[in-house]
Amino acid sequence: MRYITRIISNRRSALDFTRQLVFRRDLYAGTHLLTIIIIPLTSLGLSHHDEE
Repeated sequence: MRYITRIISNRRSALDFTRQLVFRRDLYAGTHLLTIIIIPLTSLGLSHHDEE
């Protein structure tokens, strides 16, 4: 019985580990997307101000 609970706890920690990895990857992708979106917007805004 103790062996079974050990397997379950190991599986749970592995799930937590993969969940953390996925969360970090999503966070990195999200910030990367934000910079990709923000940089063209700021450059457009700056060029718009230069015309006036």
